[in-house]
Amino acid sequence: MKCVLCGSKNKTLIYASTLGTKRITGNQYLCTSSNYGEHGPVYKCNDCKLVFIVDDTSEKNIINSYTNAQDPVYVNEMDARIKTFSVHLKRLAKYFPQAGRLLDVGAYTGVFLNLARKAGWQATGIEPSKWAVGQAGDLLIINDILRPNIFPKASFEVVTIWDVIEHFSDPVKALFIVSDYLKPDGILAMTTMDVESITAKIFGKKWPWYMRMHRVCFSKQTITKTLEKCGFVDIKFNSHIRYLSIRYLLSKFTKIKFPLDNIIIPVYFGDLFDVYARKPKNVRAVIK
Repeated sequence: MKCVLCGSKNKTLIYASTLGTKRITGNQYLCTSSNYGEHGPVYKCNDCKLVFIVDDTSEKNIINSYTNAQDPVYVNEMDARIKTFSVHLKRLAKYFPQAGRLLDVGAYTGVFLNLARKAGWQATGIEPSKWAVGQAGDLLIINDILRPNIFPKASFEVVTIWDVIEHFSDPVKALFIVSDYLKPDGILAMTTMDVESITAKIFGKKWPWYMRMHRVCFSKQTITKTLEKCGFVDIKFNSHIRYLSIRYLLSKFTKIKFPLDNIIIPVYFGDLFDVYARKPKNVRAVIK
C-alpha cells in the first residue's frame, strides 16, 4: 500500500493488526465508540513520516456503517459538547471575525452549526449518519459524504472539520474538495490527534486513538505537509481542550456511578490539536 500523502511504498510496520477475526460493526464507527485498540496494521511512511492504518474493509461497507450509525450517548453529552464547540467558535473569530457562509464537514447532530447560526453565520453541514441528521431539527445538514459538486465552487468563507480528517482514507483528496468549496482567502479549521505527542509516545500501542475508524494519524509536521500539498498557507496551531462530563469519562473505564458524576470539566491530555489554514487569494499559483 502506498502512503496517501507522498505516494511512497517505503514504510515500516509500527504495530500489528489487533483485529484478528473481528468483523466490522456499526459500533466501531460511532463518535462515542469505546473500541479503543481495535485496528488494522499501523504503518509509518519512511519518507514523509505519515502514520496510517490499513483496513481491508471496503469503502462501501465503511460508508454504510457511518450512514447507519446511531449514537444516543453523544446526545447525552450535549452540554459538554456545547462548551467545547463554543471555544471553537470563539477561536475561529480570531481568524475570520466577520460571520459569513460556513460549511461544517461531519456535522453529526449539528451542535456546532447551531452555535454558529446563533452567532450570525449562514451555517450548512454535511453528515453521513441518517440518525444524526434526524436529531438536528431545522438545521441545514445534507445527509451525504464529502464529495465534489455538492456545492458550487468558492461557496464558503469558512470550512470546519472537527475530529473528522483522520477518518478519511484519502485526506489529501478530501482537502482538495474542501479547497474547491472555500472562497479565496477563506479559512479551514480542524481538530485532530497528534501521533507524535508525549501522550501518544507514553501509551505506545495502547494509545486510545488507534481505532478502526481512524485511518490516518497526523502530527503537526505531517498535517502541515498535507495542507501545503493541497495549497493552504498561513498554517497555525492551538492546543485543544475539550469538555467532558465526569459521567462520560468514567463510562470509559467502569459502570459504577459516583455522586456528582454529571459535572462537566475541561480535559487536556496533550494529544489533540486545532489547526487553522488559509486558502490563498491567488489559488492558481499554488494548486497545480
